[in-house]
Amino acid sequence: MRKIHLKSCQKVILMAVVMLCSLSSLYAQVGQTVTGVVKDTEGEPLIGVSVLEIGTSNGAITNLDGQYTLTLTKNKSVLAFSYIGYTKQEISVSGRKSIIVVMKEDAVGLQEVIVTGYGKTVTKDKLLRKQVRQSSLVWVSCIWKSSLTVCFVSSK
Repeated sequence: MRKIHLKSCQKVILMAVVMLCSLSSLYAQVGQTVTGVVKDTEGEPLIGVSVLEIGTSNGAITNLDGQYTLTLTKNKSVLAFSYIGYTKQEISVSGRKSIIVVMKEDAVGLQEVIVTGYGKTVTKDKLLRKQVRQSSLVWVSCIWKSSLTVCFVSSK
């Protein structure tokens, strides 16, 4: 009678150990740190790429060398990489600790670019070495659209 009871206890303990091991592997990604580098198609590092864990507000931005570090907050994490002028990429972590991403340029690109500059102009007389006229603020705005370029200059 003792042998039967001992065998059933061993089975219960074995099942409990198996269940605990399977649960720990389920939650293995939570708290895992993922690092990597983001580059363009020519192998140059991209600065300021947004790296976001999809479904959370957890994210990071690449540094001057294109490197990022992110600690995951959920299981089966998928990272979204986005950058202006490049196609957004979504990559599953799948237990990896290091992910190298190559961003591809977006074929559509920007339709319109606006550049605005601010400055101060000072005119001096070369002989007298004194200030003749000063304009406090100058605005220069240029718009490039297809083959047309328009610039506006105004001062206050």
